[in-house]
Amino acid sequence: MKKIAEVQDKIRIFEQSLNSQVSEEEIMQKLLVLCNNVEIPIKVVNWETGTKFYRARILKNSDLNQLKNWDKSDFWSLPKNNIYKYGRLNHVKESVLYLSNDFNQTLKEVRFDPNKKLPVVISCFEVKQSFGSVHIGGDGPKDSSENNLSIIKSLYTDFFRSQFSKPVGIGTEYLYFLSNAIAKTFYDLPIQVSKAWTYNAVDNYNFYNVAFKANISDQILDYKGSVVVKEISENGLTIPLMFNEKYQLCLSNNEVINSIFNLRFQA
Repeated sequence: MKKIAEVQDKIRIFEQSLNSQVSEEEIMQKLLVLCNNVEIPIKVVNWETGTKFYRARILKNSDLNQLKNWDKSDFWSLPKNNIYKYGRLNHVKESVLYLSNDFNQTLKEVRFDPNKKLPVVISCFEVKQSFGSVHIGGDGPKDSSENNLSIIKSLYTDFFRSQFSKPVGIGTEYLYFLSNAIAKTFYDLPIQVSKAWTYNAVDNYNFYNVAFKANISDQILDYKGSVVVKEISENGLTIPLMFNEKYQLCLSNNEVINSIFNLRFQA
């Protein structure tokens, strides 16, 4: 069991070394040293046809007239030239489409604050072609033996899973350096095997996020429509407007919204 204790110590020391002063290159080097000569288990999740994913986008102000200028490009991933910050799976000028498999969870992923009274557009996408997606921090094939090697593999996958899905805020943006390094060093599989990355949702391991590689999402997903949520309260959602499957802005339609989102709302 000494080897297991050593691995636990190495992981703890690595976590303690992370701070806002550590560069992307330093994090990569530290990670490679930590995982030297370690076989990381790989698990590919299969997402079936008909599965729904959601994407939330918070508006910059409360004026809904700005939505009249939206077109198809506003609902999918941003053009790479419009990406100026790191994300959980993207560098600057790298386009990735982030989705959640739960409507409410996608609000948490974008740190939506109902007290700020900013509208949010939540879009629904449906899988039209089943696909494989590597699960970051997912356990590989089960090993019935409780030997040191299987336990050590679990320590690393638990470490990847928890670090990758940590909430990121002001002062902890360096965690995006780590999440990118984890994904693209240990989970960057050929496109024929994995069309996206799957990872546990922030603060909730019951839900999952899926991040699609550039130029692949529209081959796998159908856009089903969006709701414009003006307010969220204990009485439910206030949804005055929606976008139909043709990206056209229109008044809310109770039947359509319920069929797509299954929501309790008021117009």
